[in-house]
Amino acid sequence: MQGGKLYGAEEVNNLDYIKVKEVKNRLAVKSLMTSLDEGEAEAIILAAESKTNLLLIDDADGRKVAQSMDLKITGTVGILLMAAQDKKLDLKKSLDHLLAEGFRLSEKEYQRILKLL
Repeated sequence: MQGGKLYGAEEVNNLDYIKVKEVKNRLAVKSLMTSLDEGEAEAIILAAESKTNLLLIDDADGRKVAQSMDLKITGTVGILLMAAQDKKLDLKKSLDHLLAEGFRLSEKEYQRILKLL
């Protein structure tokens, strides 16, 4: 697993409700890799194979492909927004932290998101 050395990866690997699955249709993954990175391609194909309810994906091109396959999607900001609506976190602080870590979000979009609460 490529993310094994990232911050929090060990903790995530030890969670009971997180399962690592292999994509069955490698040909479909390779087909999507003409326009997407392998990670996005695998996530989309795995979501389609698993008939998942929601795909978490931030990559703009990946989102377009997933939507064209009728997959329901959200991104990091969507997850934060849901958590903020449930009063589980402070959306502004969370967005500010993401931006400080290099997450890309325009000022206009930032302001629009904050107004959603």
